[in-house]
Amino acid sequence: MIETGSTRRYLLYAIGEILLVMIGILLALQVNNWNQKRQLRAQEKEIVSALKEEMILNKEYLDRLLENDILKAQNACRMYLQHTGPAGILITSDTFNYYLPHTATSFFSPRTAKFEQVINGEDFNLIQDDSLQHLLTEYKTRMQYANSLHVGARKSWDELNDYLGEQYSVRRTVSIASYLYKHLNDIGDTSFDFDIEKILKDPHFENIITERLVNLDYWRRRAHQFLRHTELTLKYLEENY
Repeated sequence: MIETGSTRRYLLYAIGEILLVMIGILLALQVNNWNQKRQLRAQEKEIVSALKEEMILNKEYLDRLLENDILKAQNACRMYLQHTGPAGILITSDTFNYYLPHTATSFFSPRTAKFEQVINGEDFNLIQDDSLQHLLTEYKTRMQYANSLHVGARKSWDELNDYLGEQYSVRRTVSIASYLYKHLNDIGDTSFDFDIEKILKDPHFENIITERLVNLDYWRRRAHQFLRHTELTLKYLEENY
């Protein structure tokens, strides 16, 4: 019967049907895989776009912090160090008061919500670009390092605050830094007198200001490295996404 024409045609027809079904299944699988890849790439693009937006904000924030707060704080510390010592040139109370609020700096608080969500979650695996993964991992390392150094810089500010609380007027400090304490600008200045000359001739004050300057400089250089890496990562995103 196999040799008969009708049976041969039937077998060929059956084989053809099987091949068509297999081709259809393969095409369906291919289309499904393509759709999945397209969805994953769309998710990756959305993640990268959110990261890019957050990094742009951090770059702007770091630019302001480094060129405004940190620079002013370092200049204020340098000014005081020019007048400390047993034979230092005495400055007026107004000058001392003017530079005092500039020794403070803003908290180091870059935006990290989206970055932490991606780097610590499954979304990180959606990024197929190995170079970008490396850049993001390095970004995290540099940000954490800059943050740890800022803790040291903050400690020197706390030491200065403690010193001023003993040798100067906390009320005057709040008063002259009214732009930082706008909700307290009604308390006014103190009526007590304080010996500025005694403070400038105190080696402990000189040590605190010197330590403050050193910590700020060390932190500034590491923050600049973080800024440069942020700029490098943004450049990569501009060129590849």
